Amino acid sequence: SVLTQMNSTPSIPHWAIYQKQSLRNAAFQTRPIEARAGLHAVYKETVHPISMLNLRSLPIRREGTAPHLFDLSLRKGADPSSNYGFIYDGYLDVAESGVYEIHAPEEFVSAVTEAWYDLRLFLDGEEWYPATRRQNYGTWSVPLEAGSHRIEVRWVDQRPSMGAGPRPGIAESFTRWQGLAPTLDWSGPGIPRQPIPAAQLWHSPLPAHSSSR
Repeated sequence: SVLTQMNSTPSIPHWAIYQKQSLRNAAFQTRPIEARAGLHAVYKETVHPISMLNLRSLPIRREGTAPHLFDLSLRKGADPSSNYGFIYDGYLDVAESGVYEIHAPEEFVSAVTEAWYDLRLFLDGEEWYPATRRQNYGTWSVPLEAGSHRIEVRWVDQRPSMGAGPRPGIAESFTRWQGLAPTLDWSGPGIPRQPIPAAQLWHSPLPAHSSSR
């Protein structure tokens, strides 16, 4: 069974719903011969506000391979004052069938920290928005068959246009997150909580299979 919905504060659950779900079929049982390490990545930037609403409509500035999730290589040399976004897509290898948990970055669901970025995860085509009570507010339980599963991560960061210091005339009651890039953790059968390993990620160099462009 997986936890599908929860009504809670970050520390005090009030009720939860568990549902029995079948394993999600893998897209591939083994990596195909054309598989390449890392994820396909596109980088976009704008001087205007950026969000999940306009990320896909922005022109691609750079495109390449990310050796791991949230790799920033494509941003090197970019305008440091521009807001930006990344779309990473490819496949996630799962060695053993079972229930896996995806854990949101702590700053993204914190009650005392403003992350000032937005994040979405798509696994086998299903979208997960970590900062909601659905799927346990920051933890997504998903039953996966052994093999390779489609993964896409969208990340937008609007901190560059906001500056590093306090906003004039605004009393901030939150600590502003100062990290370079977020981290998505996972855990599962025989796997303690840890960042999703780069070795589990791959993409195909064949014609684009992602709908994110």
